[in-house]
Amino acid sequence: MTTRRKISADPADGAPSGEKTTLTGSEYVPISGSQVIMPHKHFLQRWTKTGVDMKTAASTTLVAVPSGKVFYPVMVVIRDNTASLAGGTDYDFTGWRQSVDLSGMTTTNTTYRVLYATDNTSYTENAASSNFQITVSTGATAAGTATIDVIGFLA
Repeated sequence: MTTRRKISADPADGAPSGEKTTLTGSEYVPISGSQVIMPHKHFLQRWTKTGVDMKTAASTTLVAVPSGKVFYPVMVVIRDNTASLAGGTDYDFTGWRQSVDLSGMTTTNTTYRVLYATDNTSYTENAASSNFQITVSTGATAAGTATIDVIGFLA
């Protein structure tokens, strides 16, 4: 019979004597493939910006990087667009993904797109006191907004 144990950051959860309960250095808990559970409970954070104009050529701040920190985006979710994003073929994210085509998001308020960092690609850190932004270069034909979630970490 296999013994099942939950993963917990609380050492009082009753791990058997001698079982390792704390990760150190570069250790991690593998899940599958390249996915891992990171040992720090606040490693990834989410920032949400609602009402982002997806038509007008302009920049909108998604994350204001605090003084003394550097921001590293890992994933962006575009969701709940209030109008079709047809025609929206060029959206740029500061120091990260460029020329993102969202023109296929034509259904409103029920679909979403997930953007990840591209493997083996070097990106520019978002320095302290700077902004991680979406810049609309070629926006949607119809006027509308979207909610954008940014998942990343501060170091």
